[in-house]
Amino acid sequence: MALLVTIVFFALLVSPAAALYATSKRQRFERERILARRLGQAPAGPHAAPGLAVSSHRMARLAAGLSTAPWIGGYLGQTLRPASAPLLLAIPVLMVAGTIVFTHWLSLPEALLGGVGVASLPLLYLRRKRKQRLKLLAEQLPYLIDLLKSALESGHTMLRALQMAGQNLPEPASSELRLIVEQVQLGMSVPLALEAMYQRAPVEELGFMVAAVRIQIDVGSSLAEIFQHVSAGMRNRQRAEHQLRALTAQSRASAVIVTLLPFIVLAAFSLINPAYSRPLFHNEFGIKMLETAIVLDIIAFFVMRRIARVNF
Repeated sequence: MALLVTIVFFALLVSPAAALYATSKRQRFERERILARRLGQAPAGPHAAPGLAVSSHRMARLAAGLSTAPWIGGYLGQTLRPASAPLLLAIPVLMVAGTIVFTHWLSLPEALLGGVGVASLPLLYLRRKRKQRLKLLAEQLPYLIDLLKSALESGHTMLRALQMAGQNLPEPASSELRLIVEQVQLGMSVPLALEAMYQRAPVEELGFMVAAVRIQIDVGSSLAEIFQHVSAGMRNRQRAEHQLRALTAQSRASAVIVTLLPFIVLAAFSLINPAYSRPLFHNEFGIKMLETAIVLDIIAFFVMRRIARVNF
């Protein structure tokens, strides 16, 4: 008893110091991460800071390695690029926990598949957040081009135009533009900073902007005039994309309805007449039929979504 009380008091005395140390270490790592993010794409020179944010560099190398893998390597590489170490740790934890839970109702191979499905939830969340951010950035690009064109026609430099656009545009464009301005102030050229932004946010419309700046450097024509044509092209492209989404809305909605309809009908029969659907859950042959139907239903959903997708 005395030993237990001693251990408890020792833990109470040590825990504030441990918490303070963890907090200070986390704050220092955050400062180093922000600094490395600003300097990470800059050329080597007096401003270079090697050894900062090792975890970020390891994550980038891991994402680059996964991108070269076949099948879903590119998908995993793009998804895990903004991921943090706790998120990567949560994926195997969720897989083990999901497998253990599913073993109470399913066999071991099926429980493993269920664990993989549970472990993929953080990746799906990251993928969805990334797609939403890129979509919002693509919608902001025509307004960004207009602001840059107006600033250049007023006699401002490209750097000053980027600063003004970063102050007037909302997220996520403002944070990306502020990062570009910081990188240019630290010695990077504007085209390289824009290309680094294109690597972080691979939006096709942003590639048009980078190409316009490159053309202006190579040819020497008016950048404001080039931006005017780029902005018009971006708006025409977005208008066509919205029209395509409106035309394919029925097909995409049909894919969701057809996928959910068997589950809704099965739930309705289970409530209205349980004896009618009981063999599907208590008979070995019925369970196999139900599993096959679920797999085919999921495959049909992805096939219908792929048919409704239009690449242009």
